[in-house]
Amino acid sequence: MRILFYSQSATVYGSPASLVNLVSGMMDVDPQLDMLVVIPDRGQLAEKLEQERIKYKVLPHAKWVFNNNLFQRKLRQNKLLAHLWLQKNKLQRHLCNLRHKAKHQRLIEVFKPDIIYVNSSIAPMGCYMAIENKIPFIWHHRETVNDPVTGFYLDNTRSYRKCSSKAALHLHPSNFLREKYLQFPGVNHKVIYNGVPDAPVRTRERTVDAPVRFGMVGRINSQKGQREVLQVFKDLPQTHESYEVHVFGSGPNHLVDELKKDFADPRVFFRGFQEKPVVYDDLDYLIVSGRHESFGRVVAEANARGIPVIAIKSGALEETVRDGENGFLYESQQDLSRILQRLLTGISEDFYWILSKKARQYYLDHFSIEKCARAVYKELSKLGGKV
Repeated sequence: MRILFYSQSATVYGSPASLVNLVSGMMDVDPQLDMLVVIPDRGQLAEKLEQERIKYKVLPHAKWVFNNNLFQRKLRQNKLLAHLWLQKNKLQRHLCNLRHKAKHQRLIEVFKPDIIYVNSSIAPMGCYMAIENKIPFIWHHRETVNDPVTGFYLDNTRSYRKCSSKAALHLHPSNFLREKYLQFPGVNHKVIYNGVPDAPVRTRERTVDAPVRFGMVGRINSQKGQREVLQVFKDLPQTHESYEVHVFGSGPNHLVDELKKDFADPRVFFRGFQEKPVVYDDLDYLIVSGRHESFGRVVAEANARGIPVIAIKSGALEETVRDGENGFLYESQQDLSRILQRLLTGISEDFYWILSKKARQYYLDHFSIEKCARAVYKELSKLGGKV
């Protein structure tokens, strides 16, 4: 079976990272699969694909969404200029896809895929190629669209609905995301949790006077909620137990600078972007505060290391974090404050390590690459007929 994958981005965040894990997992499930990944430009993703020995092709293609949060900020400054900016960007994306469409068509004719696998909701080229060449396609949705929280808004809802109706299968990493897409045409929907790489369980020995280390991992922006979490730490009453907060990830310079200024504290560390194995090495707990997360990849990554997760009760995090099993859920800043105070003053080391083992087991039961790859492989076999 020949499978052509389309990635909307050449970064190694979020959906492209999940795509790499999926393809590498399916290589183990069936080494006879012939798989090729299309990426829009060279970047960190190309390097990662080379490391994993996954074939890829760089072919430019554009998204069909705009950043509504940015558009709303521009509207408040100047309505006319904001609308001109939006129309210009829509036109540029449309012309980009028209200009490069012939290159994608030539790839289709050479590679002759049995199935096209579109790895994101926010880029249409894979859908266009599948429909025009009458090739069955799987649409793996990774993010919400027309959502004021995440800010991805469609350029053309009519075209999106047409593509949605033609997909042979819609895959979702959570029931939360599946519910978001039932408003669009398409009858075959299935939920398969993302798989992340296995990793050595963190075994750092904690001494009596060692600080409890909390971490946040991901892009720094308003949707991810770093400011709200740091404010909770800032307002915590004094405890006898010391702690540290490590913020991993990059973002707009002005946002990062604001956080550093507003939460200047010797216990708060801004670590910037670092590779994932390093990120979790010294953490005792991970805090995930992003609203409307479609899966929450960092939850699975932390659980693989045996690190419990403290997550906001929003989006898919309500599914991927089970209170008292692989972490804790909170609804408000007051809830988070109570959880943190309990962890800092009322939980023994023995209880922590029991929770750590449960988190690790939760990863094995739900988030392994093998489990995800086998589930997707099963769906591919139904469509391709050649496995």
